[in-house]
Amino acid sequence: IAHHCGTMAGEGKLALAVTLIAALMVKGSEGSEVQCGSCTLNVTAGVLDLQGSCENDCQSLDLRNLQIQEIPAGLFAGLSALQKVDLTNNLLTQVPSSALSNNTMLTTLILRSNSISSISNTDFVNLTSLVDLDISKNQLSSLSTGWAESLSSLLYLNISYNKLTMLSEGDFTGLVNLQKLDLSSNVIESIAPTTLDPVIRLIYLNLASNQISWLNGTLPMFENMTVLDLSYNSLTILDSAIFNFTVSIINISHNNLTCIAYNAFSMSVQAIYLAGNPLTCLDPMWNTLVRDYSSLNVCTAPRTCAPGEILPCSTSGDQQMCGCDAGYHVVYDGTYKCQPCPSGTFQSQFGVDNCTACTMTPCAIGQYRTQCQPTGDGICANCTNKMEGPTVYVSSGYPYDSNNCAWDCDAGLMLSMDSACAVSCA
Repeated sequence: IAHHCGTMAGEGKLALAVTLIAALMVKGSEGSEVQCGSCTLNVTAGVLDLQGSCENDCQSLDLRNLQIQEIPAGLFAGLSALQKVDLTNNLLTQVPSSALSNNTMLTTLILRSNSISSISNTDFVNLTSLVDLDISKNQLSSLSTGWAESLSSLLYLNISYNKLTMLSEGDFTGLVNLQKLDLSSNVIESIAPTTLDPVIRLIYLNLASNQISWLNGTLPMFENMTVLDLSYNSLTILDSAIFNFTVSIINISHNNLTCIAYNAFSMSVQAIYLAGNPLTCLDPMWNTLVRDYSSLNVCTAPRTCAPGEILPCSTSGDQQMCGCDAGYHVVYDGTYKCQPCPSGTFQSQFGVDNCTACTMTPCAIGQYRTQCQPTGDGICANCTNKMEGPTVYVSSGYPYDSNNCAWDCDAGLMLSMDSACAVSCA
């Protein structure tokens, strides 16, 4: 019993000590002072306050771990030299835009690990010099259309560890110079077409640890991508030309890939990461670039699908995904199938998903455009309808795809009664 009571007494002292330490930590956060130049900042009841005058001598504010809940409007208005604000690990529920509205020289804003649940299209409107913005580890479920339109100077954007479920058109409008975008560890399921078009200058894009299952038509022609990370998603198939842009390293490990089209990657790729996918084979063109998948076999040559045949590749043996033959394109009606190109379009290569509109422009004088076929565009060919002898063509085919070019007699001649160019105009 004595031992038990002694233990209880010890536990009571320990609990009291923990409580006192916790109280001191809270008091320390509340009463902590941050010095910046001639200014002093402190937190009272969760509200940040600034005392003193430091108009030109405060360039960087370290406000981490202060339990800040509110920053009054205009609080930083007099800090004309302010370039960096770090508000990591506080209790903010919204971007302190009213406090920063006059800080046009600010280049770095860190809002990591707060409770911000939304961003409005006016939050950053005056921060036109911003280069680095970190809003990771917050509660964002969507981005307001046009929120970044004034951030043309931004180079680095981190929105990882939020609750984004999709990326919509307009989410990145204005970020024309962005180089690094981190969207990892959200719950993104889909990316709307053209969403990423404004950020084609990206060199690093991290979409890892999301729930993306479909990419077709969502990735623009990035100009100089170095690293694209799509690991830990739900991709099952990589269609042809899906990565048909400049990119050095692609990480698609830990997805559900069973099939990779033989022409999925651009020739600029230097390394591919594929571990953790149920793949059976890979085209020999890419096999030497795989860095982390030693069990892959080399696929057999791709075969041509029959019209209407379901496209996804077989998982038996080493059979590669089939592709549509020339004259056909891919349609989706619950499964991927090959269908003939519609009238007025063509498709001339194996494995290309889409048909192209036939050329309808006229050819040069004396030529007409041959009929466009499902397997190839019309070409310019010489007209053969003029009379033999001293004659010359004076127009291209009319209609443009008809062997019917207007012609006339050579200079100085005219048609005779027997329809020959023999009578002199003189």
